[in-house]
Amino acid sequence: MAIGVSPGCAVRGLLLKNLGRLTLLISLCVVAPAFAGEPRTTLARPISVSQCRVKLLDDIPLASERSGILEETVTEGAAVETGQVIVRLKDHIARAALAVAEREAANDVEVRFSRKATELAQMKYVRAVDANKAAPGAVSDLELRELRLAAEKSLLQLEQAEHHFQVAGLKRDEQREVLKAFRIESPLSGTVLEVFRKPGEVVREGEPILRLATTRRLRAEGYLSLDELAAVRCGNPVDVQVEAGERGNAPALGSFVGRISFLDVKLEPLTQKVKFWAEVANRKGQLRDGMMVTLRIDPSKVDEDFVSQLGSSRRRATDRTSQGAAAEASEGDVVPASASSPRD
Repeated sequence: MAIGVSPGCAVRGLLLKNLGRLTLLISLCVVAPAFAGEPRTTLARPISVSQCRVKLLDDIPLASERSGILEETVTEGAAVETGQVIVRLKDHIARAALAVAEREAANDVEVRFSRKATELAQMKYVRAVDANKAAPGAVSDLELRELRLAAEKSLLQLEQAEHHFQVAGLKRDEQREVLKAFRIESPLSGTVLEVFRKPGEVVREGEPILRLATTRRLRAEGYLSLDELAAVRCGNPVDVQVEAGERGNAPALGSFVGRISFLDVKLEPLTQKVKFWAEVANRKGQLRDGMMVTLRIDPSKVDEDFVSQLGSSRRRATDRTSQGAAAEASEGDVVPASASSPRD
């Protein structure tokens, strides 16, 4: 006896079967990209980091390349520009030595005399050769050799005179560099924070004379959790707000703009956070070292030009460090001859 199936049951079975296939298809579409290694995109939301401390970006002590007596220096709090002379040692002897070197470098009398003497010696030799061609034996062989030697000697004397003239020019350049060592030029535009030596005092080579820092750009340091760090990269723009407790009763300073310039590679073991900082443009010098600020990071944007400049400066610093290490290694490999044998 055949068992009949109602039309309603058949329709429900077909729907359940198709629904199962549709569920499997949706699951494959969602899971497949994860197995294929395709990253899932998430909406980058602004990240707010409070209790960030403002610090000086460039804070450097400046020292002299040589020892001497301090003649002139800028005062504390002075604003200086890049290339401005801010320290000067007494350089009277160096200036006198430079004047002598410049006079020697300008003296080409020896070269001009040697050139004339060379022309005369060569002329005598050529005439003697021509005379022997016109009348063989007019000039003896010994005399002809002496004339030839004199012509060759005059050429060597001219070469020696030109060499001395070039060396005099190099000594002049050397004295100019020596004179530059008696002064210190500002490597950046900033403010003099401290002056350690006064005019008239003796300073030694490498001894700090003053401390200079730039106040046009500062950095704000803070910490990010690992979840926040995953969305942040160098070049992200930041909006900086001075926290209310730092202003006291003073009016709000408004916001300052900056860029993320450093993400540490170390994880703080206690807080499980990573240190970072952002370079901030100090508008009108309103930000001060030690202030507490709040940073609002926008991970959805990246200043590629800033990242490129940041990478170039770090590569130059790395190259300078590598060159210095190579120079120290090469100097360490050189052993003086006297070191290999004891003195009597």
